[in-house]
Amino acid sequence: MKDVEFPYITSARKSPDFLVIETWVSVLRRQFYNKRCITGRQGVERFFNIWRELNFEKINETIDSYPARLHECRRVEGRATKY
Repeated sequence: MKDVEFPYITSARKSPDFLVIETWVSVLRRQFYNKRCITGRQGVERFFNIWRELNFEKINETIDSYPARLHECRRVEGRATKY
């Protein structure tokens, strides 16, 4: 690895501290698998219904919190954060 002049963060690719979708994927999964779909078409319709019901204000709050998340990750140096 090349030497750099500034500190940087290394993390797992699927860390919820760094990816908005990882923060919300468990919500989508839980709601989707809550009820069985018989056909592929039902599954697609169910997904889009769940997607439309998401609270996009909460998702935007998650996005807005990312600068604080990144500072917290740097502060705790690889340990778990409150996020």
